[in-house]
Amino acid sequence: MFKRLRFLPIILTVLAVVFLAFSSNKPAEAGTRIADGVFLGTEDLSGLSMSEAADAMEAYYKSIANSSMTINVRNIPAEVLAKMEAGEAVNMEDYDVMYTVSVPVSTFGFDYSIDDALRIASTLGQTGKLIERYKILMDMKYASAQLPLSYSIDGEKVQDYVQNVFVKENTLEPKDATYAFNGSRLVVTGESKNGVSVNANLTTNSILKAFEEGISDKMTCTAVVGTSEPRITSADINNVTRLVATGQTDYWGNNEANLNRAGNIAKAASIMNGKLVMPGERVSLNNTLGERTKEGGWFIGHAYLDGRIIDTYGGGICQFATTFYQCLLQTELQVNVRYNHSMLVDYVEYSKDATLDWGNKDLVFTNNWEYPIYIACSGTATSGKNSVTVNFYSTDPHPNRTVEYKTVIESEKEYKPEVKLDSNLLPGTPTIDGAMLPEVNSHIEKIVRVNGVVESTTVMNKDYYRPLRKTVTVGAKGLNLSRKVENGIYKLYDANGNQLLMN
Repeated sequence: MFKRLRFLPIILTVLAVVFLAFSSNKPAEAGTRIADGVFLGTEDLSGLSMSEAADAMEAYYKSIANSSMTINVRNIPAEVLAKMEAGEAVNMEDYDVMYTVSVPVSTFGFDYSIDDALRIASTLGQTGKLIERYKILMDMKYASAQLPLSYSIDGEKVQDYVQNVFVKENTLEPKDATYAFNGSRLVVTGESKNGVSVNANLTTNSILKAFEEGISDKMTCTAVVGTSEPRITSADINNVTRLVATGQTDYWGNNEANLNRAGNIAKAASIMNGKLVMPGERVSLNNTLGERTKEGGWFIGHAYLDGRIIDTYGGGICQFATTFYQCLLQTELQVNVRYNHSMLVDYVEYSKDATLDWGNKDLVFTNNWEYPIYIACSGTATSGKNSVTVNFYSTDPHPNRTVEYKTVIESEKEYKPEVKLDSNLLPGTPTIDGAMLPEVNSHIEKIVRVNGVVESTTVMNKDYYRPLRKTVTVGAKGLNLSRKVENGIYKLYDANGNQLLMN
């Protein structure tokens, strides 16, 4: 806690004056006038009587008490302010003054005393041995003697002003640029503005230091503030100039289940549409889209789970994630998390897909470009053919670099349908349900070309896809049938061990 701080700076050009003035206790004779070359601050007291000097001193201090201190608010970057807060010395005059704040000196509880200065002024060149007095007077003829300035300020009032007035009036939150998408790039609709944050303790110390170094009626100091850029600057927006990646896939809405699935894809596209991803920003598709629930407006659609096709809220949004992933591949943005589907999908090649599962599987990426990326998405949900499109807009940091991804199938195996016996169904034509998908191990090769010349080839996304078998249900009511699996093939036998042929 700051208390009242008293200052007694004494600046004497003629050093002998200090010793002689304070070593003599003799008061000056009545009518004595102050010797030439005696100053109190900037006030020349030469030749004044003691009463005149007292009046001049009072006037000098009052002029300061009635003056205002100018506080310079400089454009100090946030990283420089951090150094100052850590105790590192910084020359604040290296930074431009953004604006100034004027505050009355009386705000700080300024007080003073003229007694000591008046006593010393009355004795300079007036007491002591003749030769010593003569030497002092001759020295002051060619130089000046500064009388001690005796004043004080209230440290608590300084602190109170800074914390409760200056900080509130001079703290500004940075303002993001506003923008609009014109179909091919972003345009600035509102300019960004820097913010200002005040370090109250360092600013308080700056004011105290100004008083410690001396007073005048034109006092100045520098507030210790830092300027911070907004998250989105106008320059950022101006760097989103062209299409840098695009992905598009098709799907159908030809029945109720597919129409629901189409609605989920379109909803995911609408949520992600218009997002601006800043440099260094990390994005989770799961967190952005939110949990897929009925209350959240999602529909029940087909999805994969543990080698089966199930119906769940949000079913189908994996196609949006896959389409989105095509843009990540093209831009080579940093992919932090990506999972392939448990089984194959038919809208992209193997190992180029991405899946989502709330609380389990996610697609997460980081914008490791130096420019923002604007994401424009659209999806339809009609009873016919639909499509979802994802576009990335930015400034390409590698205009002479191209990438190509080739799918490589390491192994592929198809399985025969699974046969089930149903003793509740009469014998007859078997019923077939489900779909057939092969078991696949695959990866992609990333081929990078610079100015058309292959620079590197990298293996990515070593994925495994589970098989999916159709189910053949055979009615066996009243029959004594059995089934066996031989070399992965289901075979039916009657009670006598004869194999039954099936179409």
